[in-house]
Amino acid sequence: MNIGEYALTDDTVRCNLGAIFTVSTGTDLHLFIKNVQEKSFTVVVTNTTGGTVSFDAVSPYEVKWAGDVAPTLTSGNKYDIFTFIVHGNYISGTA
Repeated sequence: MNIGEYALTDDTVRCNLGAIFTVSTGTDLHLFIKNVQEKSFTVVVTNTTGGTVSFDAVSPYEVKWAGDVAPTLTSGNKYDIFTFIVHGNYISGTA
C-alpha cells in the first residue's frame, strides 16, 4: 500500500492507491469510495468558497456517520479531515 498522499483527480476515492487522499473544492462535492482494501483511510478536503461534501461507497459497503448525521464542510479556504474505518460492510466516518 502507498502510504503517501494521493490527490484526487475526479470524484472517486480509490482506496487501493493509498491511505491519505486530498481534494480541493469550491462547490458541492460528492465522492465515491471504491476498491476498499485497507481497514482505514483519510480524506482531506480543502474548501475554498463553500459547499457540501457527501460520500457513497460501492456495494457491498455503506458509509455511516455518528448519529447518522454527515458532517458539514468548513468554508473560507479551510480544510476538513475525514477519517474512515472499515468494519464488515460498513465504512464509519468521523470528521
